[in-house]
Amino acid sequence: MSFGRGKVDFLKDCSRVALLSSVIGIAGLQGVALAQDKGADIQDASADAKDAPQRTFTLTPFISGKESFSDNVFSTEDGEQADFITTVEAGVDLKNESRRSTIDFSYTLSKDIYADNSELNGTRHNMLGNGEVILLEDWLKFNANIAISEQNVSQTGSTTATDRTASSDRTRVINYGLGPTLVHSFGRWASTELGYKYKGVDFKKPSTGASSSAPANATIQEITYNLESGPKFGNLDLAFDSSYTNTDKAEGADTERSNAQIRSEYAFTPHFSGIARVGVDKYNGDDSSEQYDGGYGFLGGRIRFSERLDASLEIGNRNDNNTFTADVSYRPTPRTEFTLSHDQFVQTQQETLSTSPIFVNGVLVNPNDLGTSLVDSTTRTRKLDASFTHRRKRTEFKADVGWRQRDFAVDNTDDATLNLGVDVSHDFTKKATGTLNVKYSDTLDTRTDNTDQTSYRMGMDLDYDLSDTLVSKFGYSVLYRTEEAGQDIVENVFFVSLRKDF
Repeated sequence: MSFGRGKVDFLKDCSRVALLSSVIGIAGLQGVALAQDKGADIQDASADAKDAPQRTFTLTPFISGKESFSDNVFSTEDGEQADFITTVEAGVDLKNESRRSTIDFSYTLSKDIYADNSELNGTRHNMLGNGEVILLEDWLKFNANIAISEQNVSQTGSTTATDRTASSDRTRVINYGLGPTLVHSFGRWASTELGYKYKGVDFKKPSTGASSSAPANATIQEITYNLESGPKFGNLDLAFDSSYTNTDKAEGADTERSNAQIRSEYAFTPHFSGIARVGVDKYNGDDSSEQYDGGYGFLGGRIRFSERLDASLEIGNRNDNNTFTADVSYRPTPRTEFTLSHDQFVQTQQETLSTSPIFVNGVLVNPNDLGTSLVDSTTRTRKLDASFTHRRKRTEFKADVGWRQRDFAVDNTDDATLNLGVDVSHDFTKKATGTLNVKYSDTLDTRTDNTDQTSYRMGMDLDYDLSDTLVSKFGYSVLYRTEEAGQDIVENVFFVSLRKDF
């Protein structure tokens, strides 16, 4: 399946118009759903009040100002230049939820003004949005999402101690998707889903520091189908999954990917299940990804002990490689949680961005921040993610680990990155909260010799609530980066800020 360039441009223009009315204007669809809810409420007026659907709506516009001092605004080893940076921000946070619809949206526009180095002046856009509306109960729903953020193109590129405009290696990623899903449940026998999503990933020039090596813009069309057994099958769960993805790039090799698999799980005991799945992958394109064609199979098991422990492990062969998948969720206490996951997939860079989750555990997260260099290639990626959270009285502790190893189909090279993060926050009083965060990043392997880089970033800040809607903050951040080529870069930043919510 392929599309001419003129048709692709037309579809992209149409998608942006549709996206605007879907993500930002999804309230219109919500209005229809709310009207249906209202009709249902009138019909069920005799029902108890406790059974009425709960609706929440919060809209929080805000403005903020921040003054920073950096001793190395150009991130250089020699000839460091210090400067004062004034940052003005305005934005809005929106959350709306009803029985038939949900929307989470956040947008911030930032303007950085440098006292002595005006060539670094620029604006930054950060937008995250996700919305879903049920148009027909148990039949049709519609979902849309969007993420806009500025990212480094290379893991070995420019790095700063705080979020601000940079002098090089930057791109503005616009990542969006929208489409309907047909859903239906056949009583207790089975349930099925058929979904279509039109996606786009664009790499635009930021105000400053534009990179010349950003990947090509692309539009992606994805069709997915799922059929899964219900409770009538007792201890046996059966499912059939299939998908088709077409990635049409503005430049470079267009690709197609299709997959079909059958999976099963049988509960031998209330706490232990056996897992098996078989499937086939098919890749088409001029990027050598067809070497990953073929069938695959996995065997494994799952352990469940109420809500405290849910762990699964599968071992098999896929994409011409012996591998395993793992998912672990462990909650020894209500205040403590540990998660771990490992998986392998073959995708273009644009697909990886468009399939990265934007809404995790009820919180918007940036899907554009992959922790890897942005490349215009199809890769076989193995990833490992782990997290640990614990809260005791007024102190909260978070730690996360992210590892990525990528094999490049086009030239048989590979790279690997490791990212670690630790955040500790403590409520000193009801109005004062202190935070310490440490981030470690290491390019364990690169496609080019002598380009490895290791960076450490530490920040300390104190928030003080002057009122319910006025928050002050001051803090310190430091960046230390070492490069295999010999450069060692250090940046220290002191800042103070004030935010007003309306």
